[in-house]
Amino acid sequence: MTRTLQFFRTRCLDCNADFAMPALPDMSYGQFIWSGERGIGFAYFDACDSSIFEHIKSVMKRAVGYPTSPTHEDTDRFHFVVAGCARKIEGQQLVPHHVCPTCRSRNVSPDDNEPVADCQVEDASYDEFLAKPALEQILIVTILCNKWSKKRRSNL
Repeated sequence: MTRTLQFFRTRCLDCNADFAMPALPDMSYGQFIWSGERGIGFAYFDACDSSIFEHIKSVMKRAVGYPTSPTHEDTDRFHFVVAGCARKIEGQQLVPHHVCPTCRSRNVSPDDNEPVADCQVEDASYDEFLAKPALEQILIVTILCNKWSKKRRSNL
């Protein structure tokens, strides 16, 4: 399924590239836009309409543990894993943050004043992940958690 999202002018604060990125309206609780890791391609995800959050949380508990009272860091890691478990878009693993398509920086600033286009964005699909056996799901979640930890350490 696809949906129409508004795209806004966005500027990379590292390389000054201008590009368009989708944004959700204010008060979009439980709704996410996953971005391709190279900044090309997007997927829409509504956690309120999906059981995938709870499923991945249960897999994560078995794989690496998940706290009863998650910190902001735990939530960031969880969103990274949920995005990463979605089907790739244009050959890219999905991530829970916008990425500059020129330099791949996360340091981007959208201009929310005036949309530049309305574009179709696919819904995130978890069918491939859910079709895998439980042990393979645990392995995927473990790999994504390790990848998140490495990225986090390199950004400190």
